Amino acid sequence: MNIRDMAYSLYDSRYSDYVVFNKIQYSDPMKSSLYTMTREEFADQMVEANRKRWESGEAQAKFLYNGSGTRAQLSKTEIIALANKYDVRNMDDNAYDDLLDDLESMGAISHVEKLRLGYGNWIYIGEPDENGDMPDMYHEVLTSPTEKGLLLDRQDAGGDVFRWINDRIQWEGCCSDPLLWIRSERAFEVLANIINRMHVERSRSALLQGEETL
Repeated sequence: MNIRDMAYSLYDSRYSDYVVFNKIQYSDPMKSSLYTMTREEFADQMVEANRKRWESGEAQAKFLYNGSGTRAQLSKTEIIALANKYDVRNMDDNAYDDLLDDLESMGAISHVEKLRLGYGNWIYIGEPDENGDMPDMYHEVLTSPTEKGLLLDRQDAGGDVFRWINDRIQWEGCCSDPLLWIRSERAFEVLANIINRMHVERSRSALLQGEETL
Protein backbone atom coordinates (compact mmCIF):
# COMPACT_ATOMS: atom_id res chain seq x y z
CA MET A 1 0.00 0.00 0.00
CA ASN A 2 1.56 3.30 -1.06
CA ILE A 3 0.99 6.56 0.79
CA ARG A 4 -1.81 7.69 -1.54
CA ASP A 5 -3.74 4.44 -1.13
CA MET A 6 -3.29 4.67 2.63
CA ALA A 7 -4.60 8.26 2.55
CA TYR A 8 -7.68 7.12 0.62
CA SER A 9 -8.31 4.44 3.23
CA LEU A 10 -7.93 6.90 6.11
CA TYR A 11 -10.17 9.45 4.45
CA ASP A 12 -12.91 6.89 3.79
CA SER A 13 -12.79 5.46 7.30
CA ARG A 14 -12.07 8.43 9.58
CA TYR A 15 -11.62 11.73 7.83
CA SER A 16 -14.67 12.10 5.61
CA ASP A 17 -15.60 15.23 7.62
CA TYR A 18 -12.09 16.72 7.53
CA VAL A 19 -12.44 20.52 7.46
CA VAL A 20 -9.78 23.12 6.63
CA PHE A 21 -9.52 26.87 6.11
CA ASN A 22 -9.85 28.04 2.54
CA LYS A 23 -6.61 30.09 2.65
CA ILE A 24 -6.59 30.68 -1.09
CA GLN A 25 -9.63 32.92 -0.90
CA TYR A 26 -8.82 34.69 2.37
CA SER A 27 -5.49 35.64 3.93
CA ASP A 28 -6.98 36.08 7.41
CA PRO A 29 -7.87 32.67 8.93
CA MET A 30 -10.45 34.34 11.16
CA LYS A 31 -12.32 35.49 8.05
CA SER A 32 -11.77 32.33 6.02
CA SER A 33 -14.64 30.19 4.91
CA LEU A 34 -14.55 26.52 5.82
CA TYR A 35 -14.95 23.65 3.44
CA THR A 36 -14.63 19.87 3.53
CA MET A 37 -11.37 18.67 2.03
CA THR A 38 -11.95 16.30 -0.84
CA ARG A 39 -10.57 12.78 -0.87
CA GLU A 40 -8.00 13.70 -3.51
CA GLU A 41 -6.91 16.86 -1.69
CA PHE A 42 -6.43 14.87 1.50
CA ALA A 43 -4.33 12.29 -0.37
CA ASP A 44 -2.25 15.03 -2.06
CA GLN A 45 -1.53 16.58 1.32
CA MET A 46 -0.37 13.30 2.83
CA VAL A 47 1.78 12.44 -0.18
CA GLU A 48 3.47 15.85 -0.07
CA ALA A 49 4.08 15.66 3.68
CA ASN A 50 5.59 12.20 3.28
CA ARG A 51 7.82 13.38 0.40
CA LYS A 52 9.17 16.26 2.50
CA ARG A 53 9.91 13.95 5.45
CA TRP A 54 11.92 11.57 3.27
CA GLU A 55 13.75 14.27 1.34
CA SER A 56 14.72 16.00 4.58
CA GLY A 57 16.04 12.74 6.04
CA GLU A 58 13.70 13.01 9.03
CA ALA A 59 12.06 9.64 8.42
CA GLN A 60 15.35 7.79 7.77
CA ALA A 61 16.84 9.20 10.98
CA LYS A 62 14.39 7.09 12.97
CA PHE A 63 16.26 3.98 11.82
CA LEU A 64 19.65 5.23 13.06
CA TYR A 65 21.32 4.48 16.36
CA ASN A 66 21.34 7.89 18.04
CA GLY A 67 22.42 9.51 14.79
CA SER A 68 24.89 6.79 13.83
CA GLY A 69 24.59 4.11 11.19
CA THR A 70 26.43 1.70 13.48
CA ARG A 71 24.94 0.07 16.56
CA ALA A 72 26.86 0.80 19.77
CA GLN A 73 28.25 -2.21 21.61
CA LEU A 74 27.80 -1.43 25.29
CA SER A 75 30.87 -1.74 27.49
CA LYS A 76 30.93 -3.61 30.80
CA THR A 77 30.96 -0.29 32.63
CA GLU A 78 27.81 0.81 30.81
CA ILE A 79 26.09 -2.51 31.54
CA ILE A 80 26.96 -2.23 35.23
CA ALA A 81 25.52 1.29 35.31
CA LEU A 82 22.29 0.02 33.75
CA ALA A 83 22.19 -2.96 36.14
CA ASN A 84 22.52 -0.62 39.11
CA LYS A 85 19.69 1.52 37.77
CA TYR A 86 17.25 -1.23 36.76
CA ASP A 87 16.24 -4.55 38.28
CA VAL A 88 15.37 -6.69 35.24
CA ARG A 89 13.55 -9.16 37.50
CA ASN A 90 11.19 -6.44 38.71
CA MET A 91 10.32 -3.70 36.22
CA ASP A 92 7.01 -1.93 35.73
CA ASP A 93 5.97 -0.36 32.41
CA ASN A 94 7.55 2.99 33.22
CA ALA A 95 10.90 1.43 34.14
CA TYR A 96 10.87 -0.65 30.96
CA ASP A 97 10.20 2.43 28.84
CA ASP A 98 12.99 4.30 30.68
CA LEU A 99 15.39 1.46 29.91
CA LEU A 100 14.50 1.59 26.21
CA ASP A 101 14.99 5.37 26.26
CA ASP A 102 18.44 4.89 27.78
CA LEU A 103 19.39 2.24 25.23
CA GLU A 104 18.29 4.50 22.38
CA SER A 105 20.29 7.45 23.75
CA MET A 106 23.33 5.17 24.09
CA GLY A 107 22.99 4.07 20.47
CA ALA A 108 22.31 0.42 21.35
CA ILE A 109 18.88 0.42 19.69
CA SER A 110 17.23 2.74 17.17
CA HIS A 111 14.01 4.66 17.62
CA VAL A 112 12.20 2.24 15.31
CA GLU A 113 13.53 -0.74 17.27
CA LYS A 114 12.35 0.90 20.49
CA LEU A 115 8.81 0.91 19.10
CA ARG A 116 9.15 -2.70 17.93
CA LEU A 117 10.08 -3.67 21.50
CA GLY A 118 6.80 -2.38 22.89
CA TYR A 119 7.69 1.13 24.04
CA GLY A 120 4.69 2.81 25.67
CA ASN A 121 2.76 -0.46 25.25
CA TRP A 122 2.49 0.26 21.53
CA ILE A 123 1.95 -2.58 19.07
CA TYR A 124 4.28 -2.10 16.11
CA ILE A 125 2.71 -3.14 12.82
CA GLY A 126 5.06 -2.05 10.05
CA GLU A 127 7.35 0.58 8.60
CA PRO A 128 7.84 2.45 5.32
CA ASP A 129 10.30 0.97 2.83
CA GLU A 130 13.21 2.82 1.22
CA ASN A 131 10.76 4.71 -1.02
CA GLY A 132 8.54 5.79 1.86
CA ASP A 133 5.77 3.35 0.88
CA MET A 134 4.00 1.20 3.44
CA PRO A 135 3.84 -2.57 2.94
CA ASP A 136 0.55 -3.86 1.54
CA MET A 137 -0.27 -5.63 4.80
CA TYR A 138 1.69 -6.77 7.80
CA HIS A 139 0.77 -10.27 8.94
CA GLU A 140 2.80 -11.97 11.64
CA VAL A 141 2.47 -15.56 12.78
CA LEU A 142 4.26 -16.70 15.93
CA THR A 143 4.46 -20.21 17.33
CA SER A 144 6.08 -21.52 20.50
CA PRO A 145 8.63 -24.33 20.05
CA THR A 146 7.01 -26.05 23.04
CA GLU A 147 3.34 -26.67 23.78
CA LYS A 148 3.19 -24.23 26.69
CA GLY A 149 5.21 -22.34 29.22
CA LEU A 150 6.94 -19.68 27.12
CA LEU A 151 5.78 -16.10 27.50
CA LEU A 152 5.10 -13.98 24.43
CA ASP A 153 3.75 -10.76 25.93
CA ARG A 154 5.83 -8.79 28.43
CA GLN A 155 2.73 -7.96 30.49
CA ASP A 156 2.36 -11.65 31.31
CA ALA A 157 5.74 -11.70 33.05
CA GLY A 158 4.63 -9.71 36.10
CA GLY A 159 7.59 -7.36 35.81
CA ASP A 160 10.18 -10.10 35.26
CA VAL A 161 11.64 -8.75 32.01
CA PHE A 162 14.57 -11.17 32.24
CA ARG A 163 12.22 -14.13 32.07
CA TRP A 164 10.05 -12.57 29.37
CA ILE A 165 12.83 -11.63 26.92
CA ASN A 166 14.46 -15.05 27.19
CA ASP A 167 11.10 -16.67 26.49
CA ARG A 168 10.30 -14.23 23.68
CA ILE A 169 13.43 -14.95 21.64
CA GLN A 170 12.55 -18.64 21.53
CA TRP A 171 9.31 -18.03 19.65
CA GLU A 172 9.38 -18.88 15.97
CA GLY A 173 7.43 -17.28 13.18
CA CYS A 174 7.22 -15.37 9.94
CA CYS A 175 5.39 -12.43 8.43
CA SER A 176 4.33 -11.09 5.07
CA ASP A 177 7.55 -9.07 4.84
CA PRO A 178 10.59 -11.33 5.50
CA LEU A 179 12.98 -8.38 5.87
CA LEU A 180 10.69 -6.73 8.41
CA TRP A 181 10.57 -10.01 10.33
CA ILE A 182 14.35 -10.26 10.44
CA ARG A 183 14.69 -6.67 11.64
CA SER A 184 12.04 -7.17 14.29
CA GLU A 185 13.55 -10.33 15.70
CA ARG A 186 17.01 -8.78 15.68
CA ALA A 187 15.73 -6.06 18.01
CA PHE A 188 14.54 -8.67 20.51
CA GLU A 189 17.85 -10.53 20.30
CA VAL A 190 19.82 -7.34 20.97
CA LEU A 191 17.62 -6.51 23.96
CA ALA A 192 17.97 -10.06 25.31
CA ASN A 193 21.76 -9.82 25.16
CA ILE A 194 21.76 -6.53 27.06
CA ILE A 195 19.28 -7.67 29.69
CA ASN A 196 21.16 -10.94 30.24
CA ARG A 197 24.39 -9.02 30.76
CA MET A 198 22.60 -6.70 33.20
CA HIS A 199 21.24 -9.69 35.09
CA VAL A 200 24.72 -11.21 35.41
CA GLU A 201 26.24 -7.98 36.71
CA ARG A 202 23.40 -7.34 39.17
CA SER A 203 23.63 -10.93 40.47
CA ARG A 204 27.40 -10.61 40.82
CA SER A 205 27.00 -7.36 42.74
CA ALA A 206 24.42 -8.90 45.07
CA LEU A 207 26.71 -11.87 45.71
CA LEU A 208 29.67 -9.62 46.57
CA GLN A 209 27.53 -7.56 48.90
CA GLY A 210 26.36 -10.74 50.59
CA GLU A 211 29.95 -11.87 51.12
CA GLU A 212 30.85 -8.52 52.65
CA THR A 213 28.13 -8.90 55.28
CA LEU A 214 29.38 -12.31 56.43
